[in-house]
Amino acid sequence: MKKLYILIFLVLIFFDSKAQDTINVPANFSTIQAAIDTAKKGDIVIVDKGIYVENINFKGKNIIVGSLYLTTGDTSYISQTIINGNGENREPFEKRSVVTFENGEDSTACLCGFTITNGDGSASCGSFSCDIWGGGITCINSSPTLSNLKITKNNGLYGGGIYFSNCKSKLVSLTITENTAVYGGGIYFDYVNFRLPSVPVFDTINRCNIFLNTAIFGSDLYKMSDPKISIILDTFTVIKPTNYHAYPLDRFDFDIKNAKMQQVNSDIYVNPKIGDNRNSGLASEVPLKTISFAMKKIYADSLNPKTIYLANGVYSTALTGEFFPIGLCDYVSLKGETEKKVILEKEGYDVIICYYNGSIKGRSIENLTLKGSGETTGILIMDSNPELKNITMDGAMLRLSNANPIIENVKISGNTEEAGILMYGSSPTLMNVEINNNTGWLCGGIRIEEDSDPILINVTISENTGGEMGGISTNAGSDPVFANTVVWNNSLPQIELRSFLNWNCSITFLHSDIQGGQSGIHLVNYENGISKINWLGGNINLNPLFTNAANRDFHLSASSPCIDSGIQDTMIIYNNGMDTLIIPSLVFIGSSPDIGAFEYDPSLGVKEIHTLSLQYELEQNYPNPFNPSTTIKYSIPKQSYVTLNVY
Repeated sequence: MKKLYILIFLVLIFFDSKAQDTINVPANFSTIQAAIDTAKKGDIVIVDKGIYVENINFKGKNIIVGSLYLTTGDTSYISQTIINGNGENREPFEKRSVVTFENGEDSTACLCGFTITNGDGSASCGSFSCDIWGGGITCINSSPTLSNLKITKNNGLYGGGIYFSNCKSKLVSLTITENTAVYGGGIYFDYVNFRLPSVPVFDTINRCNIFLNTAIFGSDLYKMSDPKISIILDTFTVIKPTNYHAYPLDRFDFDIKNAKMQQVNSDIYVNPKIGDNRNSGLASEVPLKTISFAMKKIYADSLNPKTIYLANGVYSTALTGEFFPIGLCDYVSLKGETEKKVILEKEGYDVIICYYNGSIKGRSIENLTLKGSGETTGILIMDSNPELKNITMDGAMLRLSNANPIIENVKISGNTEEAGILMYGSSPTLMNVEINNNTGWLCGGIRIEEDSDPILINVTISENTGGEMGGISTNAGSDPVFANTVVWNNSLPQIELRSFLNWNCSITFLHSDIQGGQSGIHLVNYENGISKINWLGGNINLNPLFTNAANRDFHLSASSPCIDSGIQDTMIIYNNGMDTLIIPSLVFIGSSPDIGAFEYDPSLGVKEIHTLSLQYELEQNYPNPFNPSTTIKYSIPKQSYVTLNVY
């Protein structure tokens, strides 16, 4: 209490006590904003307890706005005096922060003693998109004092709780929790003037608390640029923050006394049916409820990568309170119990899973179904090279940016916005991938843009529809390679290349079944651009005779010409010796691999193809700990007898 009264005294001495007036809300004005509009420099606005549904702007006035906590020191007034930003169901251009400082307010402007909630950020909209800053508080080129506030359950693109840009605000006894954003769930620190660094200052005595916020990039904190900022807190989400909690981690120096949760350097189990986020999550019998909570709790590093195991069930915001997009921690993988029964579901234009940060390795996801509404991005990969295995993406596209992932045994269908796959500046490897029944305004199947050089082996691209081409769109310096691939019955033209200026592109096919053959590929050249087709050996133009394409069954029937028509374990030099392609060893039945995503097995009808491991691999058993049984998966470079010792 002594510290509180000292703080209030220090705030008040900035003003001339003879000139200041006190304005009471609601006694003198019914809204806080009306009181601010009337106030002059040095005035104090005292707000009685209650819920005030409004968005306030200090409008450059160096005044104090406080609850009765300011005059009584009774902390109960903080929770009883609520400014509700009414941020529900607004259009993007209508979004507003609960509180805004944007007209040069200095440290003598003070907001004290409130709960700030339900803000959705200040919007700056262009022709095609909106930037949304500071769900709770936006502070731009101003340095107000923020004291004894609870900032909770706000949302913004940049900074769910607070957005700072060139501010030297003093932060005193703030609690920032349960806010959400894309960048910086708790606080987003934007551009800093390097000549005159302006960053908020955390009080070292009356410390702040920042915990359990959620975002893709920096669940609690995000900083746009150098220099470092000192984060001095009483309580943070964890004692040892990672890139998941504060991004990028090297732009922060932490002084933390307490943690809201205990980090675990162990695998974690999640179950949407029986899970509870109050559990330890350390065994399948005591699982957590949500994946996003598990990401906050888990700790991993390059020497100790970890896995979050997902039990069968539906993970969604409505059913389990799951937060989307799910951003993955460094060195943490996601692994479902079974592909068809572990379902991550999200509607609208949102993203389900996001990978980022190219320096991080050892991350993968496998055995999942991602279910969207057609406009949804199932997986967004930026500057990263993870592995994706055994994934069904239904109404949820794959989007890559400067990424080179390995994608194996993946099915993508039902997208209605962009395409099944959209990549920029990326060179992924796709094996045993099925892309079918997608639609897009340009291309329905796969769009290969801006210097992308993917390699696709045993891929089926069929029944896709686009506004300008159906199956494959290649442009802007891209050079994809297709081997053992079927491109059939997409809207026409099925394949199109577009080159312009120095952004020439090429496309290479070998041992593939291409409807219409080489002459069916459409070439478009602008401004002296050159598009090129490398039509190598083994290509055919014959109906692949799928089992039942009308019902999305793209396995090969017994009489398919694609059976035994593929290639494997081969190095090919082409394009006058300028390019080299290595096709790895594949597991197959018959004399050669089949063309398409699925290998035909006459004894079983169909069998999915898998690549042959090039090294010995022993994966983590599941579940672990186990009683009485567990599953252990291993890979070997050739067929042989194996002895597995379990201690």
